[in-house]
Amino acid sequence: MLPIGSNIRIKLNSFALLRMNANKSMQPKTAAQVREEFANRGESVADFARRHDLLDSTVHQVLNGRQKGTRGESHRAAVLLGLKIGTLPKVSR
Repeated sequence: MLPIGSNIRIKLNSFALLRMNANKSMQPKTAAQVREEFANRGESVADFARRHDLLDSTVHQVLNGRQKGTRGESHRAAVLLGLKIGTLPKVSR
C-alpha cells in the first residue's frame, strides 16, 4: 500500500508518462515539466517529434500553448508529451 500523496509513474499507451497519485487520479504534466525532462534526457523537441512522426512545429506550438491539443496531430502530440490525458487510435502500418 502506498502512503497518501506518494507518486508512482505508469506508462500510458506505451509512450506518454503520467503521474498517478495514491488516490488513483491521473495528472497531466506541465509544459515546464516536459521541457525539464527533455533537458534531463538531452533530447530536443525536434528529436521527440521525429521519433513520434510529428511535425516539430506542432510539438513546439502545443508546448507553448498556441495549440490546445483538442484534435488531430496536436491532440496526439499533447498526449504523447503527457500534457493531456487521452487515448490514441491504433495505427496500422
